[in-house]
Amino acid sequence: MNIYTRRGDQGKTDLFSGERVKKYNVQVEAYGVVDELNSCLGIARSKISEAEIYRLLKNIQQKLFVVGSELANRNKNLKNKIENTDVSKLEAKIDFFKKKVDLQNSFSVPGDSEQGSYLDLARTVCRRAERRIFELNDLEDYELNKYLLEYINRLSDLLFILSKVVDS
Repeated sequence: MNIYTRRGDQGKTDLFSGERVKKYNVQVEAYGVVDELNSCLGIARSKISEAEIYRLLKNIQQKLFVVGSELANRNKNLKNKIENTDVSKLEAKIDFFKKKVDLQNSFSVPGDSEQGSYLDLARTVCRRAERRIFELNDLEDYELNKYLLEYINRLSDLLFILSKVVDS
């Protein structure tokens, strides 16, 4: 298999459905930002020494591949989709980790630690992914899985809490 195909040289790319779209298409932008988020989480995870947070980030990274596949596919009959249980798991983690920090002074300037800074960066990329995903949901001819929308929203909340945990 060749790494390069030359198919994108004219500014178009293939969706999982086989449809060709412009590389700046909102759908491509949405799953592209999710890919960027996954890379940010990889950097953050490489700096995390706490085993529980390390495993959590790795699990989230794997789940982001499911998010990306949903965003890159117009076929609603995917085998793997983000489900309510995925959202509930993030909410449980938020509840667990928020007990470990004082949120009275929650709007601190990022940079208290390298680990926290990478998690803050991932949080901001997650928020951008959320904006692109909601834009896609508004613009395209179908509605996205509501649990995917909820998942990405909860994920940014979790990343906020995790950055505070590693900074404390």
